[in-house]
Amino acid sequence: LSTRFFDPDPKKTGASPRHSDIDFVRLSFFVDAKIADWLTFTSEIEFEHGGTGVTKEVEWEEFGEYETEIEKGGEVVIEQAFLEARLSKNFSLRVGHLLVPVGMTTAYHLPPMFASTRRPESEAHIIPLVWHETGAELVFRAKHFSARLQAASGFDSTGFSSQRWVAGGTQRMFEAARFNDLGVALALETTAIPRTLVGVSAYTSGTTHNRPKRDMENVNARVYLGDVHVRGQYGPLRVRGLALIGTLESAD
Repeated sequence: LSTRFFDPDPKKTGASPRHSDIDFVRLSFFVDAKIADWLTFTSEIEFEHGGTGVTKEVEWEEFGEYETEIEKGGEVVIEQAFLEARLSKNFSLRVGHLLVPVGMTTAYHLPPMFASTRRPESEAHIIPLVWHETGAELVFRAKHFSARLQAASGFDSTGFSSQRWVAGGTQRMFEAARFNDLGVALALETTAIPRTLVGVSAYTSGTTHNRPKRDMENVNARVYLGDVHVRGQYGPLRVRGLALIGTLESAD
């Protein structure tokens, strides 16, 4: 249950209407299995707003128009589904549908690490949240240090906008994800400082070859992202901080 005292239309700045909403925002289920001593399966299925989602496809019989089919207001999303093979004491390999290790909310979006049902607007209006793609990932874990190197399906610039930048660029709105542009991410984190996590990440992807219509393949529109994030838990006090920077070539 939430109450707001502003109009969701940004053009209406004078009025301050009161709106109360009640919603079963998110419900997550995990299915994990140990297949062998060296092999595990991990998955997360999330129900958002109690619904089944919205799909969009290209209707080629109608001159290539975009067609949207609304089943219900919410969606059912597989946010994680991967096999993890332990290669050694410190290294493991993941293959499947993975969380992209960029920003702070995607990696820490579940209780008790995240204590709200609403994603932070400062991050959700810049990059996808929760951000998940299909690919492979090499993971290194040590006592106070971890690293993730990931290669997965990249952005589709069809969903880019001036209002939310690349946040709509994941390929979730179409039924099939293109794998022509590859996204590469590197994330490093340390817990050497007691009760504090400090991390950095970097990401790059082409954005024009994954478009459902091959209409911008000669345009170089690569995106670059980088962030620094800090998480701290000091008794009852929780501290979170994120600095995120990015650029998109040929943004015009």
